[in-house]
Parts: sequence; C-alpha cells; structure tokens
Amino acid sequence: MEAVVSQLTFPQSAEFNATNFTNYTVNGQVVGQFKTAGRFSFLEVFDAGHEVPAYQPAAALQAFNQTMNQEALHST
Repeated sequence: MEAVVSQLTFPQSAEFNATNFTNYTVNGQVVGQFKTAGRFSFLEVFDAGHEVPAYQPAAALQAFNQTMNQEALHST
C-alpha cells in the first residue's frame, strides 16, 4: 500500500515521500507506524487486517478521534 501512496501527487508529496515513518502509539504501546505531510497522513496498524477496528479497536478509535478533531495523527 505504501508503494501506491508514494505515487500520489499533491502539494506536499515530495515532503511526504522524504519523511520517515514514526511509531504510532496508543497509551505508550506501539500499534503501528505513520507519516504525515501537510494534511495528508498514512497510517499502518500492526496486527490488523482491512478491518482495523475489529483487530485494533484502541488504535482505530484514536486515529478516528484525531481525524474528526482535525488534528494531525500523533502518538499518545
């Protein structure tokens, strides 16, 4: 999936492609990795299939809440 995302063209695509992944944590536990440029983020949640809320509900809820609150993805 990262290969597909890296081919997107948007104003911050060069910055996005140059950015390294950062651990995404929920209450200090690493549950995935992400990177952000501008208002575009890519999040990979570990140990989850295509239904992230079924496998990693806390990670899904945190990412959902951050997105709905118009916040950049960030670890907690």
